[in-house]
Amino acid sequence: MVEGTITKLDMESRMVVVEDGTGREITVRIPEDTIVEVVEPETMGTQAGEMKDLEVGYLVTLELDHPDTQGVCACASICCIS
Repeated sequence: MVEGTITKLDMESRMVVVEDGTGREITVRIPEDTIVEVVEPETMGTQAGEMKDLEVGYLVTLELDHPDTQGVCACASICCIS
């Protein structure tokens, strides 16, 4: 599990860059079947979402698969915690 802040989003290629607490940037591919959870504003819990619900600056936790040959990880789940 990785925790960090979204610094870049590319909706067309379904790529996200997340900066972790050490300043390391992790490039992540968001496949269609990725579980996306976003903040539910009334209860501040989470609810099911889609990639389009993500924004630069969101603090997230990611469950990642192993990196591919280009060093890009596929994301199994992403959850907004801010």
